[in-house]
Amino acid sequence: MVHKPRSSSKLITRYADKEDLPEVYVMYLQGLADIKAPRVNEDKALNNVLLNWAVAPCVLLVKDDEIVGFAGLTTLVSSFSDVVILKDYMFYIQPAHRGIRSWRTLCKAVQDVADKYNMPFIGEHLLSGDSKHHERLIKMAGAKPIAIQSMYGEIK
Repeated sequence: MVHKPRSSSKLITRYADKEDLPEVYVMYLQGLADIKAPRVNEDKALNNVLLNWAVAPCVLLVKDDEIVGFAGLTTLVSSFSDVVILKDYMFYIQPAHRGIRSWRTLCKAVQDVADKYNMPFIGEHLLSGDSKHHERLIKMAGAKPIAIQSMYGEIK
């Protein structure tokens, strides 16, 4: 059995600058393709990246000066109060860099944003596979599952 050597390169996070947004946009499209999002309108996707970057940080996951993932954040106001909530519109890590270390690093950076701005954070998990796996990840991040969404029919 051949073991792949572990990379000693450190993962870091930073906020996206305007110059990073084209790369974020490409990864956003990759993430939408990964989740098999139907009827993706690339112009709307680009507007989503730009508009959300204007209201909340986009946290980049960087390894060896290469952007390998991002947490695209946005804000929303509760429908029943004036509480402003931080939410992700996309949490994406390139397949070659996916793993618990990358996930934890990006999660911690998002939690730091929530703490910095004193805002609750709601993460969305689109389920693939067993929901218990997602619940375990949520708990590992120090969060708690609060909702289950459902969809009737399909977007065509």
